[in-house]
Amino acid sequence: MIHFSHTKHGDELLNLLINAGRYLSLQELQDRLKLSRRTVFYILKRVNYELEQDNLDPIQRIGTVGYYLTPDNIMQLTKNYCSSNFTIESKLSRLEREQFIIYKLINNERVSLLTITSTLNISKNTAISNLKNVSRELKKYELKLIKSKQGQKLEGPELSQRNWIYEQLSKHSSVIYSQLSNDPSKLSQINTYLHQLEKVTGNYLTDDALMIISTFILWYLNRTSNTNKLLINTSESVKFEDPAGLKWTKEFLNKNGIINEDEAHYLLKMINSSQFSKVNQEDLTIKKLIPITRAIVDRFNKVAGVSIPSKNLEISLTTHLLSTYNRVKYNISYNHPNLKQIEVEYHQLFSLTRYSVYYFEKFISTHLSNDEIALIALYFGSELRKLEEKSLKSENPDVIVVCSSGIGTSIFLEQQLRSRYPLIKFSSPMNVLQYESSSLSEVKLVISTIDLHERKQIPVIQVPAIPDIAEWNYITQALSKAGLNSENKSQINTENLMDIISNYARIEDVNGLKKALESYFNQVKNVKKLTTENDIKLQDLLFESHLTIYKQKLSWDEAVQLAYSPLIKENIIKCRYIDEIINLTRIHGPYMVLGKGIMLAHAKPSDGVNSIGICLALFKNAVDIPILNDNKTVKINLIIGLAPVDSVSHLTALSQLMKKIQDNNWINSIYKCNNKKQLKELVLEYQY
Repeated sequence: MIHFSHTKHGDELLNLLINAGRYLSLQELQDRLKLSRRTVFYILKRVNYELEQDNLDPIQRIGTVGYYLTPDNIMQLTKNYCSSNFTIESKLSRLEREQFIIYKLINNERVSLLTITSTLNISKNTAISNLKNVSRELKKYELKLIKSKQGQKLEGPELSQRNWIYEQLSKHSSVIYSQLSNDPSKLSQINTYLHQLEKVTGNYLTDDALMIISTFILWYLNRTSNTNKLLINTSESVKFEDPAGLKWTKEFLNKNGIINEDEAHYLLKMINSSQFSKVNQEDLTIKKLIPITRAIVDRFNKVAGVSIPSKNLEISLTTHLLSTYNRVKYNISYNHPNLKQIEVEYHQLFSLTRYSVYYFEKFISTHLSNDEIALIALYFGSELRKLEEKSLKSENPDVIVVCSSGIGTSIFLEQQLRSRYPLIKFSSPMNVLQYESSSLSEVKLVISTIDLHERKQIPVIQVPAIPDIAEWNYITQALSKAGLNSENKSQINTENLMDIISNYARIEDVNGLKKALESYFNQVKNVKKLTTENDIKLQDLLFESHLTIYKQKLSWDEAVQLAYSPLIKENIIKCRYIDEIINLTRIHGPYMVLGKGIMLAHAKPSDGVNSIGICLALFKNAVDIPILNDNKTVKINLIIGLAPVDSVSHLTALSQLMKKIQDNNWINSIYKCNNKKQLKELVLEYQY
């Protein structure tokens, strides 16, 4: 362990760089030291000053790639300032130990129970258990362990072994980073090649992708120096769409002693599967992807009830989809490090994104993995956050109030909070999707009527919409713990307001104003208990009376009117709401048709919605909706009619429906229904 620096965290920084044996990116230094970007810069500056005072080389930096220590520096520090010497941390987690073992196997290093126990400082039983887990993990990559006299050996496709290494490098915290050899001159050569390639193709890598692919190529060049590891007569040598890039890649490999057509194709495909920050707009694939991106955004807006402008995502999402397209095309898997977190904490966003990528999946003729969906979901989450930040910026709340519907009982809770704690700023009620997408900037506490996952270490408390005395005490304690002043020092009453008003205006009718104010405050205190549930699901909105099965042939506008007739009868919507849906369809054509014979009919809440509702109409004779400027029509057999009161309160119910709609067997069963009871049971079965 190095003991050199007098700067706080200085020794930690130096030990990280020495033990890594390679460059470390700024982000990695932030993550490992658990410090801010500014603090890391400060420590780097101070430590470099200390190194120079001792006539030692400062910490080196290569472009935007990362930081490292010169070999001479490492030797001097280790020799003169080291209290103990070690090659690997003595305490690794189970997962880190298994990654370490697989890395050694791929690099043809000797792996036996003796080497594992001695190197990792673990017991024989732990080593045996780790090897069993390693064997199971390797099967996912079509690799397997083989026993030999020298210990365990690895058997399986070369491409699978390379893919495992690449996946590990995509995880900044992977233990294999500590095992990679560091060669600054070779790394500089690799970066020069990559920057030249960017200029030739017009596709520029993100800083993160540049770091990952640079490190991978460093390992890859060492790997392919062994001629037994070179690709021979593989499908990699098929016709390539990027001749200019292929030329540069061949020249780079030739300079490194690798003259192999298959390897040139392989390396370029790995680079093209990395994430880009900027792409060539003249690229043929990009031109195909731009209209698909617009369709994805439009589909997301329809099902989520939001209005993200296509132009906001046209470039960024298309740029991302190019990398996704290449990964799918070249069968290069991607593993999202936070997949489980996104699936759990952002389940609605994840579900709606999976539904929205339909046109892209059709383009690539396959379904995207959950890991790829998670990446795309982040783009929509970012845009939703921007929309939410606009409203939060004007409110600048200390506390966010969350309810799945954003209406009804949540409004009642908000009014009580504002009344009890007038010195604290509360947000307007938001739903789960808004909470998932918001930045939570300056927010100190989240009060929710439903179970929520904590974000950014901001405490979350769950309370009913109408708290009792004990629950109000719980809220008060939580506010105080969050550093918020919850004391109501200034009681708001009619007399106080009368005094304030009289100071600034002449009151013509004192008794009349007093009665009007008292009436207003009584209204606020005695707000009707609204019956809207905290979590609006399909079963809360879709009743048998809202279902229709019709056998006769109808025109499309008659079908829309028929579908919504149950909501008219129950005064959930006004007639003008149906008129607006028909008018929108006449102007824009069948844009509300989702495919598979399904129309998701809706207009704006302000067009005549009294309360939230959903209806469903099944037509045994397909209904034809004309396509604008074309003699063709789109046939539909099912109309799902929405009556939203805002842009988000219907999302839970809608996301449940969207999951079902993607199941062809479920749709076929729906179309075979002959009575409303059967239809209701099928729609409401297997709720999520």
